[in-house]
Amino acid sequence: MAKSKISYDNLAVLPQRKEPETDLAGERPAGQGTLKEVSWHTLVYHSEESAKAIAQLALEQSSVKHKVRSHDIWIEAMQAYLDKHGIMVDVRAKPKRRKS
Repeated sequence: MAKSKISYDNLAVLPQRKEPETDLAGERPAGQGTLKEVSWHTLVYHSEESAKAIAQLALEQSSVKHKVRSHDIWIEAMQAYLDKHGIMVDVRAKPKRRKS
């Protein structure tokens, strides 16, 4: 049985969302709310051995009421590095609180 011809006539073209303009390339607009919007995403390539060691460390630091994730270990390490080099900024992004 032959396929019927596909028609795209009934589809609408939606305008693309425009990103807010910033002064610097790669700069994000000042905090807009959610953690995903106020944080900077970074991809780190590291060895399998380091991934296992960090996961083990996170597991050792975790308790029943407080789970430590590999992400937390990375954030703490970056914070310690910046503090050691005199760069006094918070590494951990905090979402803007909504006013109730």
